[in-house]
Amino acid sequence: MQNFPEGVISERNNPGRKMLSSLMRSYLRCFLYSGDPNGKELPDWQRWTNGSRSAEILSLDASEEQAIVQLIQKLTSNDILARMEEDTRFTEEQRIWLKKYLFAGRFFWKD
Repeated sequence: MQNFPEGVISERNNPGRKMLSSLMRSYLRCFLYSGDPNGKELPDWQRWTNGSRSAEILSLDASEEQAIVQLIQKLTSNDILARMEEDTRFTEEQRIWLKKYLFAGRFFWKD
């Protein structure tokens, strides 16, 4: 995968990447088939409401070994930056690449 900096895609993180990819395809398949992303053996994707206690984001991530799915209230660009700084799996070059090529210019990202 030449679009990513060296080390982002590796044999070591292959199990987590495959599991995350499969999970995302399953949500999409269920949604396209029934209009509801939820399905058997999938973590529940709750319907969004505008209530103050409503989870706003279904976070889909992966470790080297497995997919990580969690409902969270809010996620700001500062939260993302802080998590990236704490994550020892990223090199400084990878952090810069993510900010420059993945996040920059997105509606949720203030440069």
